[in-house]
Amino acid sequence: MSKKNSSKNGKDNFAPSQPMPAATDRKRSQRQRVLQEEVVQEDESGEQVLSNEEEVNAYITQLQVTSFELQNALSEAQRVQIVQELKHSEQSAELAVQSAIMQSRLAEAQIEQLAAESKKSDAEIAYAAAQAQLTKLQSRVSELELAKLERWGDSPEEHGQFNFYDQITDESVIAVMRDLKAWSFASPGADLTLEFTSPGGSVTAAFALFDFIRSLRKHGHKVTIVVFGEVASMGAILLQAGDWRVVGANAYVMIHKPSVYGFDGNLAQLKNYTRWLECEWKKMVAALQERSTLTARQINAKAREDWFLTADEAVKYGFADEKL
Repeated sequence: MSKKNSSKNGKDNFAPSQPMPAATDRKRSQRQRVLQEEVVQEDESGEQVLSNEEEVNAYITQLQVTSFELQNALSEAQRVQIVQELKHSEQSAELAVQSAIMQSRLAEAQIEQLAAESKKSDAEIAYAAAQAQLTKLQSRVSELELAKLERWGDSPEEHGQFNFYDQITDESVIAVMRDLKAWSFASPGADLTLEFTSPGGSVTAAFALFDFIRSLRKHGHKVTIVVFGEVASMGAILLQAGDWRVVGANAYVMIHKPSVYGFDGNLAQLKNYTRWLECEWKKMVAALQERSTLTARQINAKAREDWFLTADEAVKYGFADEKL
Protein backbone atom coordinates (compact mmCIF):
# COMPACT_ATOMS: atom_id res chain seq x y z
CA MET A 1 0.00 0.00 0.00
CA SER A 2 1.32 3.37 -0.87
CA LYS A 3 1.88 6.21 1.62
CA LYS A 4 -0.50 8.49 -0.25
CA ASN A 5 -3.34 6.12 0.02
CA SER A 6 -2.84 5.36 3.66
CA SER A 7 -3.04 9.06 4.31
CA LYS A 8 -6.34 9.39 2.62
CA ASN A 9 -7.96 6.43 4.33
CA GLY A 10 -6.49 6.40 7.86
CA LYS A 11 -7.59 8.72 10.54
CA ASP A 12 -4.30 8.50 12.44
CA ASN A 13 -2.25 9.86 9.62
CA PHE A 14 -1.95 13.68 10.47
CA ALA A 15 -0.79 15.93 7.74
CA PRO A 16 -2.14 19.47 7.47
CA SER A 17 -3.69 20.34 4.21
CA GLN A 18 -2.36 23.19 2.14
CA PRO A 19 -5.13 25.68 2.88
CA MET A 20 -4.45 25.82 6.69
CA PRO A 21 -1.22 27.81 6.50
CA ALA A 22 -2.94 30.31 4.35
CA ALA A 23 -5.79 30.72 6.88
CA THR A 24 -3.37 31.18 9.73
CA ASP A 25 -1.45 33.80 7.81
CA ARG A 26 -4.69 35.53 7.02
CA LYS A 27 -5.65 35.65 10.69
CA ARG A 28 -2.24 36.93 11.66
CA SER A 29 -2.36 39.57 8.97
CA GLN A 30 -5.83 40.54 10.04
CA ARG A 31 -4.67 40.84 13.66
CA GLN A 32 -1.71 42.97 12.72
CA ARG A 33 -3.89 45.08 10.50
CA VAL A 34 -6.36 45.49 13.35
CA LEU A 35 -3.54 46.52 15.71
CA GLN A 36 -2.05 48.89 13.14
CA GLU A 37 -5.40 50.43 12.29
CA GLU A 38 -6.67 50.55 15.87
CA VAL A 39 -7.54 53.99 16.92
CA VAL A 40 -7.76 55.49 20.32
CA GLN A 41 -10.94 54.43 21.99
CA GLU A 42 -12.38 55.45 25.35
CA ASP A 43 -12.91 52.83 27.99
CA GLU A 44 -15.75 52.72 30.52
CA SER A 45 -13.89 55.11 32.94
CA GLY A 46 -13.46 57.75 30.20
CA GLU A 47 -9.71 57.25 29.94
CA GLN A 48 -8.05 57.05 26.55
CA VAL A 49 -6.08 54.05 25.31
CA LEU A 50 -3.23 54.32 22.91
CA SER A 51 -3.49 53.18 19.31
CA ASN A 52 -0.19 51.43 18.92
CA GLU A 53 2.96 50.33 20.69
CA GLU A 54 5.03 53.39 19.76
CA GLU A 55 2.49 55.65 21.33
CA VAL A 56 2.50 53.41 24.41
CA ASN A 57 6.24 53.72 24.61
CA ALA A 58 6.03 57.45 24.07
CA TYR A 59 3.36 57.69 26.73
CA ILE A 60 5.49 55.68 29.14
CA THR A 61 8.44 57.92 28.36
CA GLN A 62 6.23 60.95 28.92
CA LEU A 63 5.08 59.47 32.21
CA GLN A 64 8.68 58.88 33.22
CA VAL A 65 9.57 62.44 32.31
CA THR A 66 6.57 63.71 34.19
CA SER A 67 7.47 61.48 37.14
CA PHE A 68 11.03 62.81 37.06
CA GLU A 69 9.75 66.37 36.89
CA LEU A 70 7.37 65.68 39.75
CA GLN A 71 10.23 64.20 41.76
CA ASN A 72 12.34 67.28 40.98
CA ALA A 73 9.43 69.50 41.95
CA LEU A 74 8.96 67.47 45.13
CA SER A 75 12.67 67.74 45.90
CA GLU A 76 12.55 71.49 45.29
CA ALA A 77 9.48 71.79 47.49
CA GLN A 78 11.27 69.77 50.17
CA ARG A 79 14.34 71.98 49.81
CA VAL A 80 12.20 75.12 50.07
CA GLN A 81 10.45 73.62 53.09
CA ILE A 82 13.79 72.81 54.71
CA VAL A 83 15.06 76.36 53.98
CA GLN A 84 11.87 77.80 55.42
CA GLU A 85 12.17 75.56 58.46
CA LEU A 86 15.79 76.67 58.90
CA LYS A 87 14.74 80.31 58.58
CA HIS A 88 11.93 79.65 61.00
CA SER A 89 14.40 78.00 63.38
CA GLU A 90 16.79 80.95 63.03
CA GLN A 91 13.96 83.38 63.62
CA SER A 92 12.81 81.36 66.60
CA ALA A 93 16.35 81.30 67.97
CA GLU A 94 16.71 85.06 67.38
CA LEU A 95 13.38 85.66 69.06
CA ALA A 96 14.49 83.45 71.96
CA VAL A 97 17.74 85.46 72.25
CA GLN A 98 15.84 88.76 72.08
CA SER A 99 13.39 87.45 74.63
CA ALA A 100 16.27 86.45 76.91
CA ILE A 101 17.85 89.89 76.44
CA MET A 102 14.57 91.59 77.22
CA GLN A 103 14.12 89.40 80.28
CA SER A 104 17.64 90.27 81.40
CA ARG A 105 17.02 93.98 80.84
CA LEU A 106 13.72 93.70 82.66
CA ALA A 107 15.49 92.02 85.57
CA GLU A 108 18.15 94.76 85.56
CA ALA A 109 15.45 97.42 85.46
CA GLN A 110 13.69 95.75 88.38
CA ILE A 111 16.99 95.61 90.30
CA GLU A 112 17.60 99.29 89.53
CA GLN A 113 14.08 100.09 90.61
CA LEU A 114 14.61 98.22 93.87
CA ALA A 115 17.93 100.03 94.36
CA ALA A 116 16.26 103.38 93.62
CA GLU A 117 13.46 102.57 96.04
CA SER A 118 16.06 101.59 98.64
CA LYS A 119 17.94 104.85 98.06
CA LYS A 120 14.68 106.75 98.25
CA SER A 121 13.90 105.02 101.51
CA ASP A 122 17.39 105.81 102.84
CA ALA A 123 17.00 109.42 101.70
CA GLU A 124 13.64 109.66 103.42
CA ILE A 125 15.15 108.23 106.59
CA ALA A 126 18.09 110.66 106.34
CA TYR A 127 15.69 113.52 105.68
CA ALA A 128 13.61 112.56 108.71
CA ALA A 129 16.78 112.34 110.81
CA ALA A 130 17.93 115.74 109.48
CA GLN A 131 14.53 117.21 110.27
CA ALA A 132 14.74 115.79 113.78
CA GLN A 133 18.26 117.18 114.14
CA LEU A 134 17.11 120.55 112.83
CA THR A 135 14.25 120.59 115.28
CA LYS A 136 16.68 119.72 118.03
CA LEU A 137 19.06 122.49 116.96
CA GLN A 138 16.24 125.00 116.73
CA SER A 139 15.16 124.02 120.20
CA ARG A 140 18.74 124.41 121.39
CA VAL A 141 18.98 127.84 119.74
CA SER A 142 15.79 128.87 121.47
CA GLU A 143 17.20 127.69 124.78
CA LEU A 144 20.42 129.61 124.17
CA GLU A 145 18.52 132.73 123.19
CA LEU A 146 16.48 132.45 126.37
CA ALA A 147 19.60 131.85 128.44
CA LYS A 148 21.22 134.80 126.71
CA LEU A 149 18.33 137.06 127.58
CA GLU A 150 18.28 135.78 131.15
CA ARG A 151 22.03 136.29 131.51
CA TRP A 152 22.60 139.54 129.65
CA GLY A 153 19.21 141.15 129.36
CA ASP A 154 19.41 144.35 127.34
CA SER A 155 23.08 144.87 128.10
CA PRO A 156 26.09 145.64 125.91
CA GLU A 157 27.18 142.02 126.24
CA GLU A 158 23.99 140.96 124.45
CA HIS A 159 25.33 142.80 121.40
CA GLY A 160 28.86 141.42 121.76
CA GLN A 161 30.29 144.40 123.69
CA PHE A 162 32.67 143.35 126.50
CA ASN A 163 35.26 145.21 128.51
CA PHE A 164 38.41 144.32 130.39
CA TYR A 165 39.50 147.10 132.73
CA ASP A 166 41.84 145.30 135.06
CA GLN A 167 45.28 143.99 135.76
CA ILE A 168 45.98 140.69 134.02
CA THR A 169 45.68 138.01 136.69
CA ASP A 170 44.38 134.48 136.80
CA GLU A 171 41.11 135.65 138.37
CA SER A 172 40.44 138.49 135.93
CA VAL A 173 41.25 136.31 132.91
CA ILE A 174 39.04 133.44 134.13
CA ALA A 175 36.13 135.83 134.62
CA VAL A 176 36.30 137.38 131.15
CA MET A 177 36.89 133.99 129.48
CA ARG A 178 33.80 132.61 131.19
CA ASP A 179 31.66 135.49 129.92
CA LEU A 180 33.09 135.28 126.39
CA LYS A 181 32.56 131.52 126.20
CA ALA A 182 28.94 131.77 127.30
CA TRP A 183 28.32 134.54 124.79
CA SER A 184 30.02 132.56 122.00
CA PHE A 185 27.70 129.58 122.57
CA ALA A 186 24.67 131.88 122.60
CA SER A 187 25.78 133.86 119.52
CA PRO A 188 27.78 131.55 117.25
CA GLY A 189 29.74 133.41 114.58
CA ALA A 190 28.72 136.87 115.80
CA ASP A 191 31.10 139.81 115.87
CA LEU A 192 32.73 140.63 119.18
CA THR A 193 34.21 143.88 120.55
CA LEU A 194 36.46 143.86 123.60
CA GLU A 195 37.20 147.25 125.17
CA PHE A 196 40.57 146.91 126.80
CA THR A 197 42.52 148.82 129.43
CA SER A 198 45.30 147.14 131.41
CA PRO A 199 48.69 147.95 132.94
CA GLY A 200 49.82 144.37 132.25
CA GLY A 201 50.31 141.52 134.63
CA SER A 202 50.85 137.75 134.57
CA VAL A 203 52.60 136.39 131.46
CA THR A 204 50.93 132.99 131.69
CA ALA A 205 47.45 134.41 132.33
CA ALA A 206 47.88 136.86 129.44
CA PHE A 207 48.89 134.12 127.00
CA ALA A 208 45.90 132.03 128.16
CA LEU A 209 43.55 134.87 127.22
CA PHE A 210 45.54 135.48 124.02
CA ASP A 211 45.02 131.86 122.85
CA PHE A 212 41.34 131.94 123.88
CA ILE A 213 40.67 135.04 121.77
CA ARG A 214 42.45 133.41 118.81
CA SER A 215 40.21 130.33 119.24
CA LEU A 216 37.13 132.58 119.07
CA ARG A 217 38.41 133.85 115.73
CA LYS A 218 38.82 130.30 114.44
CA HIS A 219 35.19 129.62 115.39
CA GLY A 220 33.98 132.40 113.12
CA HIS A 221 33.88 135.37 115.48
CA LYS A 222 35.43 138.60 114.26
CA VAL A 223 37.17 140.06 117.32
CA THR A 224 37.81 143.79 117.53
CA ILE A 225 39.94 145.06 120.44
CA VAL A 226 39.63 148.75 121.32
CA VAL A 227 42.18 150.32 123.65
CA PHE A 228 41.18 153.14 126.00
CA GLY A 229 43.76 154.72 128.27
CA GLU A 230 46.66 152.30 128.15
CA VAL A 231 47.75 148.79 127.34
CA ALA A 232 51.16 148.09 128.82
CA SER A 233 53.47 145.10 128.98
CA MET A 234 51.32 141.96 128.47
CA GLY A 235 48.41 144.26 127.64
CA ALA A 236 50.25 145.24 124.45
CA ILE A 237 50.60 141.54 123.61
CA LEU A 238 46.88 140.91 124.17
CA LEU A 239 46.10 143.74 121.73
CA GLN A 240 47.69 141.59 118.99
CA ALA A 241 45.12 138.80 119.54
CA GLY A 242 42.29 140.69 117.79
CA ASP A 243 41.33 140.65 114.11
CA TRP A 244 41.06 144.45 114.15
CA ARG A 245 43.10 146.54 116.61
CA VAL A 246 41.98 150.05 117.50
CA VAL A 247 43.79 152.51 119.76
CA GLY A 248 42.10 155.58 121.26
CA ALA A 249 43.50 158.93 120.18
CA ASN A 250 44.74 159.64 123.73
CA ALA A 251 45.71 156.09 124.63
CA TYR A 252 49.20 154.67 124.54
CA VAL A 253 50.87 151.30 124.11
CA MET A 254 53.89 150.34 126.22
CA ILE A 255 56.19 147.46 125.32
CA HIS A 256 59.06 146.12 127.39
CA LYS A 257 60.79 142.92 128.26
CA PRO A 258 59.36 140.89 131.15
CA SER A 259 60.56 141.80 134.63
CA VAL A 260 61.20 139.87 137.84
CA TYR A 261 59.42 141.12 140.97
CA GLY A 262 59.83 139.68 144.44
CA PHE A 263 61.65 136.55 143.36
CA ASP A 264 62.43 134.19 146.23
CA GLY A 265 65.03 131.54 145.47
CA ASN A 266 68.68 130.74 144.97
CA LEU A 267 70.94 131.64 142.05
CA ALA A 268 70.29 128.41 140.15
CA GLN A 269 66.56 128.94 140.45
CA LEU A 270 66.96 132.51 139.33
CA LYS A 271 68.91 131.35 136.26
CA ASN A 272 66.17 128.85 135.40
CA TYR A 273 63.51 131.52 135.84
CA THR A 274 65.50 133.88 133.66
CA ARG A 275 65.75 131.28 130.88
CA TRP A 276 62.00 130.77 131.08
CA LEU A 277 61.42 134.53 130.84
CA GLU A 278 63.67 134.65 127.77
CA CYS A 279 61.52 131.97 126.12
CA GLU A 280 58.39 133.93 127.00
CA TRP A 281 59.92 137.09 125.55
CA LYS A 282 60.57 135.31 122.24
CA LYS A 283 56.86 134.43 122.11
CA MET A 284 55.96 138.03 122.89
CA VAL A 285 58.22 139.31 120.10
CA ALA A 286 56.65 136.79 117.66
CA ALA A 287 53.17 138.07 118.54
CA LEU A 288 54.28 141.70 118.12
CA GLN A 289 56.19 141.11 114.89
CA GLU A 290 53.38 139.10 113.18
CA ARG A 291 51.80 142.21 111.62
CA SER A 292 54.47 144.77 112.42
CA THR A 293 56.55 146.77 109.99
CA LEU A 294 59.55 146.16 112.25
CA THR A 295 61.81 143.14 112.40
CA ALA A 296 62.26 141.04 115.53
CA ARG A 297 65.74 142.55 116.00
CA GLN A 298 64.37 146.09 115.85
CA ILE A 299 61.65 145.26 118.36
CA ASN A 300 64.27 143.74 120.67
CA ALA A 301 66.41 146.85 120.43
CA LYS A 302 63.56 149.27 121.15
CA ALA A 303 62.16 147.21 124.03
CA ARG A 304 65.35 147.14 126.12
CA GLU A 305 63.64 149.78 128.23
CA ASP A 306 59.97 150.78 128.54
CA TRP A 307 58.89 151.71 125.01
CA PHE A 308 55.87 154.02 124.89
CA LEU A 309 54.00 154.47 121.63
CA THR A 310 51.22 156.91 120.79
CA ALA A 311 48.21 155.81 118.81
CA ASP A 312 49.81 157.13 115.62
CA GLU A 313 53.06 155.30 116.32
CA ALA A 314 51.25 152.09 117.15
CA VAL A 315 49.50 152.24 113.76
CA LYS A 316 52.75 153.25 112.04
CA TYR A 317 54.70 150.26 113.38
CA GLY A 318 51.87 147.82 112.74
CA PHE A 319 50.88 147.20 116.36
CA ALA A 320 47.41 148.66 115.67
CA ASP A 321 45.15 148.97 112.61
CA GLU A 322 43.22 152.14 113.42
CA LYS A 323 43.28 155.23 115.56
CA LEU A 324 40.02 156.48 117.01
